[in-house]
This record gives sequence, structure tokens and C-alpha cells, in this order.
Amino acid sequence: MCKCTKGRFFNNQNARSFAVCTPDYYRKAKKKLEDKKLKDLIFFVFSDDINSCIIANILSNSTFSWWGQFLSTSKNKLVVSPSRWNNDGYQSQLIQKDWILINC
Repeated sequence: MCKCTKGRFFNNQNARSFAVCTPDYYRKAKKKLEDKKLKDLIFFVFSDDINSCIIANILSNSTFSWWGQFLSTSKNKLVVSPSRWNNDGYQSQLIQKDWILINC
């Protein structure tokens, strides 16, 4: 699983606001996609810490993830995202209405 403890979101200064996506979030998001019984479902992993990740192509609360889905050319893409991108009540305008949202 993603260790979810590395990177700038998880230093002491930022963790209070941005530590949203737990390993459980990624498990739930993966299951939501698997439950759709999509033909030839493939997961792509985008990370700056690829060695600690097993599942992905599910957005985390970062613009790095957002750009991955934005640059996709698939007409039938499914995007799974946390329902919030921080812990301080700010509603991100990056979250789209047609995405599959996971409460975390």
C-alpha cells in the first residue's frame, strides 16, 4: 500500500490541512472501480514515491494527480477522488461533479 507518509503533504506544517487520503481511501476507490466490472480495467500509478505504491490511477488530493486525469485522452475515463482535498473546510474547485467521490 502507499505508505502515505512521505512528501510535502505529510510534513508537520502541512499534515493538519492536507493529510486526507489514507490507505483505506485507496482501497475503497479501487473497489469502487472493480465493482463496475469494467472490461480490461487497468490501474496506472503516478507518484513521486513509486516504490511505496501498489494501487493508483485514483486521485489523491494534489494537483499532481489532477493533471494526470486532465491529460488523459480517454473519452470514457472514470475519475475517483477524495470528496475533500483538505481538512480545513476549503472546497476545492478542482473536484468535478461527474467524478466518483470517496469520503475520507
